[in-house]
Amino acid sequence: MTQAVGTPTTLEKTTIAHRRLWIYFLLFLLSTVSYIDRVSISIGAKPLAQEFSLSPVAQGYLLSSFVWTYAICLIPIGIAVDRWGARRTMASASRSGR
Repeated sequence: MTQAVGTPTTLEKTTIAHRRLWIYFLLFLLSTVSYIDRVSISIGAKPLAQEFSLSPVAQGYLLSSFVWTYAICLIPIGIAVDRWGARRTMASASRSGR
């Protein structure tokens, strides 16, 4: 029995499935690290407030600064993704970090 042109073989299907699982795992890992980063500042807030003698208002400013940074940066990144696409935006972001 011959195989139609363009249909993947069993080996190709296995390779694609294997790649897909790695991508899912890496996305999960990155999401977990991101969550830990966001939570760690709130866990360390009390020792930070004691160390630097922060008032509750100053402590609130410190904790909300991370949220405001995310909010402010999401707008231009969203515009860039809409204009140039996710691939080009991520490629330029990875090159600018060097």
